Amino acid sequence: MRRIFSGKEDGPGVIATLIAILVLHLVLLLPTYPENIVPSAFRYLSIELPVLILLFAAPLGRLLRVVLVLALTVFMVIKLANVATFLGFNRSFNPVVDPSLIAIAVETLAMTSTWLVVAAVAGWLALIGGVAALFFWTARAVAAHRPSMLIFGGVLLGVTLGLRFTPYRDLSVFDAATFARDQVVNIGRSIEAAEQFERDVAADPFRDIPGERLLMRLKGNDVLLIFVEAYGRTAFESDAAVKQLAESEAALRAAGYSMRSTWLVSPTFGGASWLAHGTFVAGLWIEDHQRYNTLFVSEHKTLIHDFGRAGWRTAAVMPLFTRPWPEGKFFGFDAIYTANDLGYPGPPFGYITMPDQYVLSAFQRRELTAADRKPVMVEMALNSSHLPWTPRPHFLPWDKVGDGAVFATARDGEDVDIDWLAPQKMRGQYDLAITYAIKTVFSFAETQVKEPALIIVVGDHQPVSLVAGTSASHEVPIHILARDPALLESFTGWADGLAPTAQSPVWKMDAMRGHILKAFSEPSP
Repeated sequence: MRRIFSGKEDGPGVIATLIAILVLHLVLLLPTYPENIVPSAFRYLSIELPVLILLFAAPLGRLLRVVLVLALTVFMVIKLANVATFLGFNRSFNPVVDPSLIAIAVETLAMTSTWLVVAAVAGWLALIGGVAALFFWTARAVAAHRPSMLIFGGVLLGVTLGLRFTPYRDLSVFDAATFARDQVVNIGRSIEAAEQFERDVAADPFRDIPGERLLMRLKGNDVLLIFVEAYGRTAFESDAAVKQLAESEAALRAAGYSMRSTWLVSPTFGGASWLAHGTFVAGLWIEDHQRYNTLFVSEHKTLIHDFGRAGWRTAAVMPLFTRPWPEGKFFGFDAIYTANDLGYPGPPFGYITMPDQYVLSAFQRRELTAADRKPVMVEMALNSSHLPWTPRPHFLPWDKVGDGAVFATARDGEDVDIDWLAPQKMRGQYDLAITYAIKTVFSFAETQVKEPALIIVVGDHQPVSLVAGTSASHEVPIHILARDPALLESFTGWADGLAPTAQSPVWKMDAMRGHILKAFSEPSP
């Protein structure tokens, strides 16, 4: 026994080698779900650990050892990517689809802070390099004590396998192998899902509705489809937001509005708003970027095409886009307003190019006040409730918004303030931002929409998991408003007002296109 652990072999000492094995043990048992990363998660014996010790100690060629270390590095990076994806988007990492989002994430961070991008990229590169270096060092340390480690690994393997035949069998786990197997299976499922989605895109049950019957019950009404950023069910846990909804509901009733509200299941969580937008208007479940790209290169018709075919002028208002938006042509918009088209002269609000109140005011001037115009159908994205939630604009009387220059001073705070280590602080900032967004959009409906209209206000997704919690659902509120109560008759079971209840029905977001077309199109004779 003294010889086995004497440390006489060349290379790192026995203590360093045992530390390396302990690190390997922690890596193999590291949970991918953030809330499961607790000390008790590491009390198990991983059957893969003695197998790796034996492989590292075996007289393998250098190339095979390098391949094994690189495989472990990939394993660890995907595990960490799962933790990060759960923290941000409350879902697991998809190795097929998610790497394509890296460029989008970098661009998004760059609009907030260049230093944040540098730190994030440098941090991940250092992490990957550090993980690889750690595993190479572990392999070298174990190999340097080959006789000792072969015996140690064999004994440990016998113990872990032996536990499988005792009342303590649950202490012996195959978690690492199961995780690796799941990644391979998920790749296959992603490919199969992509193929099925292509078939779904090609099948459109609404394409043959004759134009003379299409959306006839909405004739003469503007239709405003307004997405509110990060407006999820979590917002209803905010006292300030709930109070604002009650005040807005009372004001809307006084202005002659009827309202219905319920919950939708969004295909995304914490970000990737375009997946929710695409799901709503296409009537297809678009849960990843691969599906979005498949839709984008297809000939599938969307709710935008439907309204255009029925005689509406269609418009998109996308204030976050600072460059051309090629997808707009696919969706069939007659007019597209990006940040550069809205004429905002004031400073941005961190990642947010301009306040929601200015966006709504600019849209009204450009589309709703034109003489002898056709009814307009607009899809709009409001973004003041987008991370980082600071600084925040003031809500102003609508006649004071003007060209937006006033927002150079009508704001709280001057600096972007994201403290990822203080979820409670982030939650407080989110509550303020979502309350502003709620007040703004419903005040616009109350005071600025003069012509007959159907107004649909919907959350695109929940805020990031650090705010919503990793156990939060994908549910978001949807509100439908009109001064003509007959327009709301098809939304049966929905709550009356702006506050959906626990008993309100939960619809998937991709059901909305079909429901709108069925509810407002004349039936076949």
